[in-house]
Amino acid sequence: TALARILQLVESAQASKPAVQRATDKVAAVFVPAILAFCAIVVCVWAVVSAVSPPERAADMSDAEKALLVFRFALSILMVACPCALGLATPTAVVVATGAAATRLGCLVKDAQVFEVAGNRKKKMAVVLDKTGTLTEGKPGVTKTIGFEDSRAKA
Repeated sequence: TALARILQLVESAQASKPAVQRATDKVAAVFVPAILAFCAIVVCVWAVVSAVSPPERAADMSDAEKALLVFRFALSILMVACPCALGLATPTAVVVATGAAATRLGCLVKDAQVFEVAGNRKKKMAVVLDKTGTLTEGKPGVTKTIGFEDSRAKA
C-alpha cells in the first residue's frame, strides 16, 4: 500500500548515514579507546605516586582513601571527555529531523544526506514538483465545490 511505502521510505532515510555521521563514527571509534587508555594510564601513575611519595593532602589518608582519590582523577577525565555527545547527538538529530519533516511538514526524505545538502548553499539542491508543476502539502482536501444551478430546487 501507499502507507507502507511511505513508512519504508521514512525508515530507510532514518537508517541512512550522512557524511557528518560517518565522520563522527570514525572519530568516536578512535576517541573512546584513547580516552579509556589515558584513564588507565592516569590510574597507574597516580597509584604509583600515591604509594611512593603521596602529595601533602594524601599523606594522612588510608589506602582505601588513596585508591578513591586515584579513581576520582580517572572519573574526572571520563566525565570531561565523555564521548556520548559524539556518538549520540548526530544520529539523534538525523532521526528527529526525518521524523519531523514527515509528520509536521508532510515532506518525505529519501536519504539523510539531504540535510547536509540543504544546509550548504554552495551545493545545488533539486526541488521535485508533481506533473502539474505544483508543490503539494500531502493532505488532500476539497478546496472548491461547484453545483448545478437547479441543484437546490431539486433537492
